[in-house]
Amino acid sequence: MDKILSMDVEKNKMKAATIIKYGGLSNIRITQAPRPKPKANEVLVKVICSSVNYANVAHVKANRF
Repeated sequence: MDKILSMDVEKNKMKAATIIKYGGLSNIRITQAPRPKPKANEVLVKVICSSVNYANVAHVKANRF
């Protein structure tokens, strides 16, 4: 596993796939972001892994599908 994907983050932070600019998949960076605090009647779901699909790629390329 890539080091950046397995790094520990602070308790009040989370990892996020961030689009730094539109155009291509090379413009996605794994960054740290503030962990949101759930409000009343909300929950915070921990995501272990996720896939990339056509809609995600189109979003990064700023294309409509």
